[in-house]
Amino acid sequence: MRTITALLLLLIPNILFAQQKKQAKKKSYSIFTSWGYNRAFFTRSAIHFKGQEYDFTLKQTIAKDRQSPLSAKNYLNVTNLTIPQYNFSLGVLLPRDISVTIGQDHMKYVVQTYSIATLDGYTHIPDEFQGDYHNQPIVITPDFLHFEHTDGLNYVHATINKEKQLLEGKRRQTYLKALLGVHAGVLIPRSDVKLMHYDRNDKFHLAGYGLGFNGGLRAGFLKYCFLRLDYKAGNINMPDILTRGIAYKDRAKQHFGFAEFFYSFGLQYNL
Repeated sequence: MRTITALLLLLIPNILFAQQKKQAKKKSYSIFTSWGYNRAFFTRSAIHFKGQEYDFTLKQTIAKDRQSPLSAKNYLNVTNLTIPQYNFSLGVLLPRDISVTIGQDHMKYVVQTYSIATLDGYTHIPDEFQGDYHNQPIVITPDFLHFEHTDGLNYVHATINKEKQLLEGKRRQTYLKALLGVHAGVLIPRSDVKLMHYDRNDKFHLAGYGLGFNGGLRAGFLKYCFLRLDYKAGNINMPDILTRGIAYKDRAKQHFGFAEFFYSFGLQYNL
């Protein structure tokens, strides 16, 4: 009996130490930040324009992103870092490999000039476009419409990811993880719009919201550094797009799907 008691007295400190170590490991977390660049794709969209003298919808409009030319001036000059289509995030890695981030995806959305859309509605503005339209094809010329979210299609969002370790190097300084999660946030575009004879609008405005899912890979190296390759998809709904500036009631609204691929470099610090 004394022998068993002695063994228990020897084992209890080790058991308690192991439990404390396990609990400390579970409670550990990290903070991280990243910066990168994206390529975006958009589904066709119906854009509804409404003002005092017009009310019409452009159906099946085609839009693409706008990539900045690859150059040291655009991608290495600190003063120009926000000109290309960029991604920024700041987050925390919680126990059970759950990460929570806030960030901004700066995409660019450009309705293609001279593409063909379907026009339905009316305009009573006294110019060459005056009239009633019933699902008629129209070429989007610059004198009819210039429509862009190029500075930009700013998606400010929160993301929750579940991370799974795939590979781990010695001393945990290198690793490869898979990520899968969901995102939701608001759209604050700076829309560049020139509609018929009206003055150009180019103002930041809270226009709507977005949500969707995402997945990716994260490769860690040199203890604090990592590279990420991500895919993001979802829906964007903007019911309050400025077309003539905040002083007017004229608005446009649209919704569309998007897909985004981006790569980023980041730093992570374990607390």
